[in-house]
This record gives sequence, C-alpha cells and structure tokens, in this order.
Amino acid sequence: MRAFAAQLLLGAALGLALVAPATQAAPMLGAPPGGPSVTASRCSAQQLRATYTMVPESNATGHVEYLLTVTNRSASSSCNLAAPLSLRLIGLRGRSLPTDVQLARPGPYVVVLAPGQWAQATSQLSPDLAGPGEPLRGNCEPVAHALRITIGGDALRAPMDPTPVCAHGAMFFDRLAAVAPSPRCPAGSLRASFKRDFPPFDGRVSYTLTLRNKLAQRCHTSSILGLRMLGAGGRRLPTRVDHGISSPYVFPAHALETAAAMLDTKRSGPHGGSCGRLATRLAITPDPGAGTVTTAVRPPLHACGGGVIDLSGLFLNG
Repeated sequence: MRAFAAQLLLGAALGLALVAPATQAAPMLGAPPGGPSVTASRCSAQQLRATYTMVPESNATGHVEYLLTVTNRSASSSCNLAAPLSLRLIGLRGRSLPTDVQLARPGPYVVVLAPGQWAQATSQLSPDLAGPGEPLRGNCEPVAHALRITIGGDALRAPMDPTPVCAHGAMFFDRLAAVAPSPRCPAGSLRASFKRDFPPFDGRVSYTLTLRNKLAQRCHTSSILGLRMLGAGGRRLPTRVDHGISSPYVFPAHALETAAAMLDTKRSGPHGGSCGRLATRLAITPDPGAGTVTTAVRPPLHACGGGVIDLSGLFLNG
C-alpha cells in the first residue's frame, strides 16, 4: 500500500481539501476511460452489485487498504458505468456519515461492463488516526457499514467491512477500472492445504489456508471461501465461518493464494460452546456452485465454540 503521506501530497497537488463537512454534497469518484460502448446503455443502480472490502494484510502506519467492486449483474446486457460516482459513507441504520473522497485523477470517465463483469478501485483510509476536531479516544467517527453510491436518481448500497473512517471520512481512491473477464475456478482446478502456523495459545490457534490455481489461465472465485470441517469417514462436523464482506477474486495462472483462519481450542473461548469431534479434513467451496476441494487438517484439531472459524479474505502470497 502506498504511503499515506504520499496520498496527502497528491491531494494537495490536486487542490483537494482533506476535511469535508458532513453537510456538503456527496463527493465524487472518477472512473477511467473504458471506451464507451456504442450499443450499451447506461448502467442503472438495479443492474449493479457493489462491495467495499478490506484488503487482508494491508494495515500500515495506521492506515488500511479497501477495495471497491462494482459488478454488472446482467446475464445478457453490457452497460456503460458513467463517472464520477457519488459516494457517501453510511452507518448501520443508513445514516449519512462524514465523507471526503480524494481522487488520484479526477474527471468524467466511462467504464464499460460486459455481462457479469466488474470494475474495481483500491482506496486507503485510516480507522484510528483522528483528524482535526475528532476525539482522540474511542472511535474517531461513527462506524461505517456501507457506501451509498448514487447513480442517476437511484442509490446502490455497497456493504463494507465495518470500520470508523477517520479524518472526517477521508478516503484516497485510485482509478476505477474494469477487470478483464475470466471463467469461474472449478474446484477441480485448485490444490489446497490447511496447516497450523503455531501451537495453540490462550485458547486460540491459527491456521493458513492455501489454494493454488493449477490452470494455465486466470480464473475467479469469491474472496471469502466456504468451509466445512470433516471428521472420520468424511462426516460433516459443525462449522460456522465468521468473515468479512466477499468480493470477486481473480487467480492468475498457477498462482498461490492464502487466507488466515483462527479457531477456538477450549470451551472458554470467545465464542463459547463445547468442543466438537476431531476434524481431520476441510472441505472448501471456492464459489457457490463451483463444487468443493478437500484437504487434510494438519495437525487435526478439536474445534470448540460450535466449530467457529474466523476467516480472512484471500490475499496474494508474497
């Protein structure tokens, strides 16, 4: 993730204010040129799906990277996503929160989205470095639970991994760019492992889930994988996955990707509940309807708290 100081200098160079009053008009997010389609109509809010997800392992100097994904849900129609997009952070019950969007390169653009295609933009924000006039203890701002994207006269809600956004909602966005279409990764194209990182400590244990794309082409999955622990003879064991917001995730050819998993190992764990049967294997669903791939749990474990797994999204290994 680029240094936040560099983003501040960029914002200054563009003549953009760092702090925006909560009452001002919703800031705009510009998208890059996408070669507007002659035949495609403008994207409507009803035609789109959006998420705003935290990028795992992106924490640095008090800041974290988030990824905005906007997908054309249509199975048959392309559409032109007109920019700038109007963004507003909103709370749990839909209340507007202070928002200040800073752009790498502002201006009007269009991104063309084929059926099922998505566009993404990375952004940086701080969840804990208070800006001028914000409290130094506790949350700097109310916790944001979504982005509201205004398209025409309608609004599209992009669920986000909940967090306070400091400096009065300051978010630094790169260009929104269409991601080249790719097929869904079939489970049979993936090789998996699930290995313990360190011995259990204080009732918790960490495992690393690794997937390798065996194909000679790129493919995509969900960033949050579906998991099911299995016992002797393939018996399905109680499993509950706690995770963040999922978005599309593209595997390059032959790429190796990882996710972090935390499990309870004693009855008094934070999720409560008793310990289950010994889990010896893990069934992994990379995407709904894509089938499952299984791997050994190394070493096997008795998962407590009803088989709860705190799971991160996938992130590039190395």
